[in-house]
Amino acid sequence: PTHVDTVDLFGIAEILAPCDQLHLARLRYIKRIVQYCPTALWTCLFAAKDSHNSWITACSQSFAWFRQFYPRPFGPGDDDSLFQWIPFVAMDTKWKGRLRAAAKACKRHRRAVAEHHLWQKKFDRAFVEGGGVLPVMQVTQAETWACDSCTRTFASRKALATHAGRRSEERRVGKEC
Repeated sequence: PTHVDTVDLFGIAEILAPCDQLHLARLRYIKRIVQYCPTALWTCLFAAKDSHNSWITACSQSFAWFRQFYPRPFGPGDDDSLFQWIPFVAMDTKWKGRLRAAAKACKRHRRAVAEHHLWQKKFDRAFVEGGGVLPVMQVTQAETWACDSCTRTFASRKALATHAGRRSEERRVGKEC
């Protein structure tokens, strides 16, 4: 269990992972907020809609989650914006059932992915124990170019040449024309 990702561990146990539970809880809350929310709360939510941690932005992510796991096409086109989804959620009498269906599909998906990851880990271990060599992720080292005049380094030769040209205030012969 210590070598398995948390989402895979929850998938094996057929429990929704915390991130999935968060999306589900947020989508449940949307139905209640549409029905019972006072105007002051809507005003606060819309005032903070452009901030990085906006609840409205988080709702868009939750609707994307719903669209990914709900077994049938439902909702507004390809848009995951809260403003597009509000009429669908407000009028839908089977919203809780749709969320249950999305949660079941999510559990099945996470279980299948977890089983694949476990199978791959078992195969890799058996392959290595049998004398095989796994392909290694190739790490490419970023080349750095150092200036002879100062201690600065640059990611490319072109950047070093530009720096050297500015530092020495020399112009190439081809540029004088």
